[in-house]
Parts: sequence; structure tokens; C-alpha cells
Amino acid sequence: MRIPRFERHPELIAPPAITARLLDTLSAINRHGPLSTPYLFRLVCPGTKHDAGFIDMLQAAYHHGYVDRPNRLNHPKLWGNPMVYRLSDKGKATLKRHGPALAPVNVSSHTTHDYMVSCITASIEMGARSASYRYIHAGEIADERKKPFHIPASVKRRFEYDGEEYNWDFSKPLIPDALFGIDYGSTEGFYVLEADRDTEDGFSPTITKNSIISKLLRYQDVMTKRAFESHFDISNLMVLIVTMPRSRVEFFEELIKRFMRLPMREGGEPGSSYVAITDIPPFSDFYTPPIMSDLFTREWVRAGTKAFRFG
Repeated sequence: MRIPRFERHPELIAPPAITARLLDTLSAINRHGPLSTPYLFRLVCPGTKHDAGFIDMLQAAYHHGYVDRPNRLNHPKLWGNPMVYRLSDKGKATLKRHGPALAPVNVSSHTTHDYMVSCITASIEMGARSASYRYIHAGEIADERKKPFHIPASVKRRFEYDGEEYNWDFSKPLIPDALFGIDYGSTEGFYVLEADRDTEDGFSPTITKNSIISKLLRYQDVMTKRAFESHFDISNLMVLIVTMPRSRVEFFEELIKRFMRLPMREGGEPGSSYVAITDIPPFSDFYTPPIMSDLFTREWVRAGTKAFRFG
């Protein structure tokens, strides 16, 4: 008898044992957000080749309510696609009882966008592990009492865009898609992620609406004031932008050079040393990306200065 994929039938399958592997799986989803079976297998069972038992555990975890299979990310007719899992309330409660403290994960209402963010941060974690570095999740950095993903920021700037003059003077918090760090042994690096699916406008005259220019100017304010030091109690911060397609990287470069400048100690030329950009293949509904651990080893573009690499 084939067990239904999108209806829970706990009477048809034995409940999973609360093992270290199950808790590690729940913790990985909690750390990053929704993830597919191949990603979870690599995170939980690195170096292992056979995943049959792992898939059986995930199936039991789903039918007994520890994880969900979100409809937006799992097409009922695409049988060849690996399943994508999201942590359920029961899974969260299980982690609280048996596992590490819950990490604050910034999850918006755009499920495909969340999945893109999860795949990026999970791939970076796998790349860091391969280099023998430790991934620092948001729960180790942020203080929930301070609304960890809401970074205070303001803009006071007069500029021209498409022939029109604008005089912006406003405050609006930045809400990055992810926050994480890498422990390199002798030092630590901290990062916020902005994932762009080529859907956000480069500019909007309405200051209450998000736009790339609005975000860049607010990040410039955060970096100039070093607001991350008091907000997160960290000594450094890099803004990572992952976008698509490749031409979008050039678009970001152009905007950064137009609206931002390097510090005088770095020449004062147009550009930014704390914003790094790269691209990934187009990301759409029901798309299962390969593991992108090269995000950790590749060079990321920085406008007006040398490329950025982890490590």
C-alpha cells in the first residue's frame, strides 16, 4: 500500500524514535528554515552515502506531525522531486524539550523566498564545515528581547533619480532575510543576508515601500554608525546579497557605485567594502536547487573594491 504523501496517516507507520539524528534534523530546519531531503541529509549525516534510513525517519516524522510538507514547495505530481520539510509546532516543542535553544529565524509570508534563503544559508554552513569552520546561527548572536531582525536605521539624503529631485529624511528598521556568523578559530565574521529573486524595485519614490536604494542607504547608516555593535554585540558585519540572474549583479553594482562611497582610508571612491553580491540559478516554485556549498569558496563581487571571500 502506498502511503499518501500529503495526508498524515500515523496509523500506517510507526512513530520515529526521539534520537540524536531526529533532533539534529529538527534543529537543522529550525536553524535555516524549510529544506529538502538532500540538504537535510548532508547537514545531519555528513560523509554518509546511503540515505534510505534517513528518508524513512523523515517520513515517520511527517506522519506523526514533527515536520510539515508545505504545499507551495511540494508539487503533488512531481514525484521525482525530493520532499521539502518545514518545522511544525510539534517539532518546535520537541526541540524545546530535548534539543538546543530555538534560533530566531526570520520567516516572511513568501514561502518560496523563505526556501531560497534556507538553501543559501544551509549551503554556506556546509561549505564552512568542509573548511573546518563552525557556522554560528542567529540564536547565538541575537537577543530576542531586542527584536533581533529589526535593526534601527535612518536615511537623510538629497539625491536625483531619473531626473527628479528627492530629499529623504526618515527612519525605518532593516529586516534582513537571515543573520549568521562563521567561527574561523582565531576570529569570527558576522553576516546579514538579502535574497533577491529579481522582484524588488531598484527605486520607489514612496519611502514606506521597500526598494534596493532604500535598503542600501539604510545599511550605509547602520555601518557608518556601527549600530550592529550595540544591537547584536558583535564587532563586524558584512551584507551579503544573493540575486538572479547574473545581470542583476551588475545592476546592484551600478546602484552601489551611484549611492555609496568607500571610506577615505580606502580611497573614498564610489563603491562599498561591506556589501558583497553573487548570483545563483533562477529560483522558482517547486524548484529543488543543488547544494550550493561553493557559495562559501567563490569570490563575491564588491563594487569599487576587491572581491570578497569567506575565511
